[in-house]
Amino acid sequence: MNRSYIPSADFKGPNFIGVGAPRAGTTWLYELLRVHPELWMPPIKELHYFDSLDPSQSLHRKTQSQRFRIKRYAILRLKHYLASYINFLVRKNLFDKSVIKTDLAFDYKFFGPGENLDWYKSLFETAADKGLISGEFTPDYGLMQPNLAMLLPQIRADLKVILMLRDPVERTWSNAVFYVTRRLKIDINTVSIEQWIEYCFRPQCLDRSDYLRMYNTLIDVLPKEQIFIGFFDEVELCPQLLVNNVLEFLGAKQKILCASQQLNKNVNGAAKIYKNEIPPAVKLLLARHFVPELEKLLTVLESKYISMWLISHKKLIAD
Repeated sequence: MNRSYIPSADFKGPNFIGVGAPRAGTTWLYELLRVHPELWMPPIKELHYFDSLDPSQSLHRKTQSQRFRIKRYAILRLKHYLASYINFLVRKNLFDKSVIKTDLAFDYKFFGPGENLDWYKSLFETAADKGLISGEFTPDYGLMQPNLAMLLPQIRADLKVILMLRDPVERTWSNAVFYVTRRLKIDINTVSIEQWIEYCFRPQCLDRSDYLRMYNTLIDVLPKEQIFIGFFDEVELCPQLLVNNVLEFLGAKQKILCASQQLNKNVNGAAKIYKNEIPPAVKLLLARHFVPELEKLLTVLESKYISMWLISHKKLIAD
């Protein structure tokens, strides 16, 4: 068994964790928060620690393994250092400085030995030493089972959690498009309606839109005031307000006034390349599936956005 890093006795771990939902603006929010002067976030957006503990999640089951981390991430991290070095040599920004992420202290611990909760917490210790608010985003944490969620308050009693939600019909469709184009590498123009239905209704896809289960899992282990619910609609309609609300929630003293190009930056290139309208037949089936779930969710989370989703899908079904 690998040796595990033992942090100092008074170190508590990250201040916050973004737990999802996938395809709901988490990458956009990560990119904005990571450049805030009071915050620190790892150069690798998704650390996949907690889902690595879940036997039902096969994709990142080996994240705790040092060998796996080196195999999966070492080349990616080296590219960032190489880009930074080339920029330094030529005295020009041949590579966009805003996307280069170099952090030797993090990489030393991330690629070093360790596999337990203390190792995970140690990844954020440098930020704590600098007095920075630290956290990470791994959207698949939204699939966390109750027994694993119990680990969250073990990180720190005041741990804060960010959960971003999106119209489940749109989110599920986006997830299906991602699966087809990035995982299966299929031309979306060749996919039949029947195949789209199959991809959308995969349990792995639907489960990531089960917001009520996500919220109930979190509220069972953390106080309500330590859970922030954001909406993809806000990313599109009022991004500056959303960012400042998140900063206030995290306890940052300084609000940021983002440039319009930052707020409107498409940080997920694939989403733009493969953007496609939901076929009406698929949209109708998804609406019928999610309306009962949205009605339950609305009884727990009062939100104008959830109400809007519900009204829209009910109208679609009625028509």
